[in-house]
Amino acid sequence: MSKVDSVEALLELAITAEQKNMKLYQGLSKKFSNVPAIAYFWQGMVMEEVQHSQELENIRNSLSPNQLSAPADSSTLEKAKEAVGFSVADSLSSIATLDDAYETARNLERSEVNTVFAFIMSEFIPSEKQKEFIMWQLEHHTQKIVKFPEIYGDSNLRKKVMAQTLSTKPGSVEPSPQGIKTHA
Repeated sequence: MSKVDSVEALLELAITAEQKNMKLYQGLSKKFSNVPAIAYFWQGMVMEEVQHSQELENIRNSLSPNQLSAPADSSTLEKAKEAVGFSVADSLSSIATLDDAYETARNLERSEVNTVFAFIMSEFIPSEKQKEFIMWQLEHHTQKIVKFPEIYGDSNLRKKVMAQTLSTKPGSVEPSPQGIKTHA
């Protein structure tokens, strides 16, 4: 068996997927920074993606070398590969309105990324109480997107809220979980 078929590879893909989701939500927060309540919503999603990534890293760090090198479930591995296949930059560049942002987030949260996360949690967390808590968090996370229209209006209303254009020009800055990132 190769490293690319291992539990370690599955965890790496899952962590990458969560980090890409975090970057997408960071971008959405910036694109809607002119509407503080909406920017705050997306920033909350960022923090939850950071938490998901940290949970996965904790699992990876808790496994022995033998567990990490064991074969991964092939179906879940394929789903993880699919989950990392989207481009954050392309996704963000296609968003002109809040409705576009909502549809992008809804599709992301319906994607294989949460299936992979749930599988890993169920397979590698030994405590039933901890599993239940993390699965509750995941359900709460996805329900935020489900309830988004109740809070921010229907599609017609969301189409009226325009996104800002993002800049990654040299000298521009952006927030990140590690602090302020400056573009060289």
